[in-house]
Amino acid sequence: MDGSALCVECGLCCSGALFDHAPLLDGEVPRALELEMTVEEPPGIGLAFALPCPALDGTRCSAYPDRPAVCGDYSCALLDRYRKGEVTLAAALEPVRAVQAILRESSAAELDRVRRERRRASDPEAYAREHARALALGEALRLLLRANF
Repeated sequence: MDGSALCVECGLCCSGALFDHAPLLDGEVPRALELEMTVEEPPGIGLAFALPCPALDGTRCSAYPDRPAVCGDYSCALLDRYRKGEVTLAAALEPVRAVQAILRESSAAELDRVRRERRRASDPEAYAREHARALALGEALRLLLRANF
């Protein structure tokens, strides 16, 4: 099993959900810049491009044939289990969909942050409920990522 069916439905490693940067080989910098990747040198990584990757189109790579080596070499724990036949594609997609849903909800929640801050002074109980919900989403995301990826 090559795993591509799972990868094209996931994209979390490219989205910035799992990592902030992906390392580049020295010869890959010019192509990374052509792909409009932000090339940086974070401590402990060396040359790397910032995530989310600008070549990510939904959950698929728009630069697949010319992607950096790390993109083809990386394999998360979930992908490893799928390749070994330990989980079916349907079972592997369950945590992927759960993480994607939390990320969508978290993004929407972040857009509402300004409204929450305005409400904070006028309705402290509503603010406390929304804050608790945001913390719960963050914890659910942390647990899903730790258990599956």
